[in-house]
Amino acid sequence: MSGRLVTPTGGGASAHWGRRLLVVAGVVASLLLGAATIRAAATWAESTGLAAMKPVSADAISAQLAAEEARSAALRAQLADLVAQTRELADALAAAHDQIATDAATAEQLRAELAAAKDRIAKLEAALAAAPTTGTSVSRPAREGKHEEHEHDEHEHDGGHDDD
Repeated sequence: MSGRLVTPTGGGASAHWGRRLLVVAGVVASLLLGAATIRAAATWAESTGLAAMKPVSADAISAQLAAEEARSAALRAQLADLVAQTRELADALAAAHDQIATDAATAEQLRAELAAAKDRIAKLEAALAAAPTTGTSVSRPAREGKHEEHEHDEHEHDGGHDDD
């Protein structure tokens, strides 16, 4: 055997060097692309201020935690107030609903009483219309009592007595 390297494609040493050159060029291109990406990321981080940020101290975190706990307690108190107000409104609404139901029942009862009273008045008017007239005026029973009282008062004002 000679000192030559034989490849399966049969190209010899020059083909082998060509492939090596291609691999080296690919590796160099990958390294350059990686370096460019790192520089772009560093520039972006610097422009957004991420690099200038300092780590937060434990005292600052404790202070923020205390402030958030106080805010949470205030929100819980407000929520409890809202729940109490909601209960009061629900109770008032239930009472109003009950009052409406009572008023509706009372109104229905009053309608029935009014209809019965109208019926009685119609019957009385029919009875009065059917009653024989005797030349004297017939007054309604409701006014009769007031009419007699009025006549009695007139006799007293005249100074006369019914003792004759």
